[in-house]
Amino acid sequence: MIQSVLDEEPDDLYITTDSNAGADHAVWPGGSTFSAAAGTQIPLGIQLRVDGSQEVFLWDQDDVSADDLLGSVTISEDEQGGGSLSKLAHSEEERSYYYVRYHVDSTPTPLGGHHVVARGSQPGDPSASDRRALSGTQQILRRWHR
Repeated sequence: MIQSVLDEEPDDLYITTDSNAGADHAVWPGGSTFSAAAGTQIPLGIQLRVDGSQEVFLWDQDDVSADDLLGSVTISEDEQGGGSLSKLAHSEEERSYYYVRYHVDSTPTPLGGHHVVARGSQPGDPSASDRRALSGTQQILRRWHR
């Protein structure tokens, strides 16, 4: 839809939880990149631990120059129980806009404590009985170009 009007090339997307570029630091998609065209919705299927807050960085891998930072979002432990949340990660320089949708909740640890985590949905289409449970825990990137 938008990509056909702008004729933009897809981003070779990967995600890190630190500000260091490089697919070797990626927490998603794991050892490679994902081709993200404008208008694409991407179910991530990941879970990240959040201690206080966790910044998530989106990158475009480049073969001939340094990787481009496409934007970042900060996920906060204070967002626990807030249901499905969306934040915008963008870069004016790269003309990229990604909406990141996630859910923050608590999971028990083996020793009786709790971890606060940002959850994403698992890839694929959940069964009808799982749809209600996943509706508030989907983590999706949606790419838009101006």
